[in-house]
Amino acid sequence: ATQKMVQETLEPLGVPLLQLPAIKLVDPKKGMVPTVVTLHSVITGVGKLRGMYPQLVSFFVDAKAEYIFNFWHTTLAFFLRSHPPPPGVRISNVAPQFALSSLDVRDLGFWEIVGKSTIDAMAALIAQTGPCLSLSARPQPNSLPPILEVPAAVTSFSSRLILCYFLAQPDAVRLERLLAQFSISGVEIHCFTTAPLTPPAGRPLALESHAKQRALFKHYFDRCTGIICSTGNETIWEAVCRGVPVLTVPTSGHPEQMMNARIHGRAFPASVRAVSRVRIEDVRWLVDFKPSEESIAESSALRERATTFDAEGARLLCGA
Repeated sequence: ATQKMVQETLEPLGVPLLQLPAIKLVDPKKGMVPTVVTLHSVITGVGKLRGMYPQLVSFFVDAKAEYIFNFWHTTLAFFLRSHPPPPGVRISNVAPQFALSSLDVRDLGFWEIVGKSTIDAMAALIAQTGPCLSLSARPQPNSLPPILEVPAAVTSFSSRLILCYFLAQPDAVRLERLLAQFSISGVEIHCFTTAPLTPPAGRPLALESHAKQRALFKHYFDRCTGIICSTGNETIWEAVCRGVPVLTVPTSGHPEQMMNARIHGRAFPASVRAVSRVRIEDVRWLVDFKPSEESIAESSALRERATTFDAEGARLLCGA
């Protein structure tokens, strides 16, 4: 987690925090980092983690935890495998990545196969510590609904607002240049990236650019009629739940996002359009989107899926 994320989402909880080393996969300004950089972060991360063992043991002892929930943190799994908690403490591992195991490698490209192999290896490590639960928009064995708080459904498409979020800055730059080349009237477009885009020489930006900030993003999300984003999970699930269409672009060289795009496209064929590179036709599809029976059904099914958590969540997470 970034320091800003810790300040915005975790510190307000008022509970003890301990940050573990993370593996570097993406540079916000450049996109996916070279494999050698990721390998270096793995090696240094494990080294730092070993140095934190006494601190970690003390943290869990002081917490008197009955349940430990690991949300795809491989360094935490590495520690828990070698330092299992006392009997009676239940570990549950929860992540959307566990659902990627269902993909058939025969349908994947080369880099997706490489990425899936890496994810499968990480999942195998995590599975050594306790049960694994995926987050899935559709009912699956050992899966939880991906939405806990159902957002308010969109009520009107008369005032168009497109909300954009990109993991890597170059994707936002390409979209801005496309919008500058092909003017689209009657729509408000707000784009969030790690840092605001720099206006090109001789003209203003063709969209409203913002640095990532949770409160402002939520403000526009509650009003938006369309989403353009990198292919993570949360924003797409929440958008479909609202009944809002999504144009999603996997970050270049990011195999997990490429596989996410396949899963979202299959789960929501009427609501989500996944592309490797944005074209103006894709943006116009989003701007001119009109809900169909199929897209309404996809949204309704996801909203219904969210209501199953109270019945199934405690049993799957805590063995209740």
